Amino acid sequence: MMFFFRSLLMLLCIAPASFSHAQITFRVTGLPDSHPENAPVYVAGNFNGWQPGLEAYQLQLQDDGSLALTITPEGAGTLLFKFTRGSWNAEELDAQMEVMSNREWRPKPGDAQDFQIAGWKDLDSDLVAMGSTASERVQIWKEDLMMGSLGRTRRIWIYLPQGYEEGIQRYPVLYLHDGQNVFDAETSYAGEWGVDEMLDSLGLPIIAVGIDNGGEKRVDEYTPYFNEERAGGGEGSAYVDFIVKELKPMIDAEFRTLTDAKHTGIMGSSLGSLISLHAATRYPGVFSRLGLFSSALWINRLEMKDEVAEYAPEIPVRAYILIGGREGPFMVGDSEGLKNDLEATPNVTAKYLMVPEGDHSEKFWREHLLGSLQFLYPEYFQ
Repeated sequence: MMFFFRSLLMLLCIAPASFSHAQITFRVTGLPDSHPENAPVYVAGNFNGWQPGLEAYQLQLQDDGSLALTITPEGAGTLLFKFTRGSWNAEELDAQMEVMSNREWRPKPGDAQDFQIAGWKDLDSDLVAMGSTASERVQIWKEDLMMGSLGRTRRIWIYLPQGYEEGIQRYPVLYLHDGQNVFDAETSYAGEWGVDEMLDSLGLPIIAVGIDNGGEKRVDEYTPYFNEERAGGGEGSAYVDFIVKELKPMIDAEFRTLTDAKHTGIMGSSLGSLISLHAATRYPGVFSRLGLFSSALWINRLEMKDEVAEYAPEIPVRAYILIGGREGPFMVGDSEGLKNDLEATPNVTAKYLMVPEGDHSEKFWREHLLGSLQFLYPEYFQ
């Protein structure tokens, strides 16, 4: 009997890992009339860094005329994805010819699922020409800022609060990853957060800096440690070094900022949350306000747990942890574990919010932006 229970326990322990490495197949069995002949179709989602045109994720023509792709997704839980023709200007639309919410699929090992694409953004709508939605308080500060630690360039956005031009006041700074999605729907690949509109409406005296992701380098830059199964990651420390040693000194020199850790925050979602946490643990004397949305901890789970265990900030830190129930039990469990670990860390005050209907999307994160700001900056909401 003891052998039976021991064997059962072993099976329960390995089952999630086995599930997360099972192959699954996407099949597209219907394309819109507008689809160009022989145009490639790709899938982009939370399993490949939301990159819209990766060659490894191109669906292939089958004998029956359908398009199919078999992958082995890492991690576990619900897959979130969309189909594209290689860019976010050419993403799929829903039946009303509007930008659709992320598709969701929670496959079992070996599953294959059929999908139909109703339309394409650039061919079946005028959404591509919608124009910028960024506030007049947003500017592209640098189009191609050299990242010395990584040897590549990056676009940097900045939001200056109301009254900045007229006064001499200095302001706290919030750094945000995936800058394409922070301020402007025109540049976003999955919807914008509306950080500028939120700060405008609240009149918060905060400078917000958006750092574009590196496209195909996003996973590498936002993952602190190399992940052998994904054959990627490991540039996270160099990316954080760029923020702390290169970008922040330039921002502090050019704008009227409050430069100390008490007034410096960092925020991101998914891998952007992972790298925000790494930034805080790597530089505990630089960041004190952490926005950790839907943390993709699974890719470096053990390493990040060790980092948090050694995290010893000398000043008070506030950490807002958000997760959606529809992101899967492993994502929820990781975020709950992070909450417990941070709550046990001296000088850290953490708020944990698990929203049962929340999913892994810009829409979900945008809906909870206000709550995160209220917690991270309580001095402005008294």
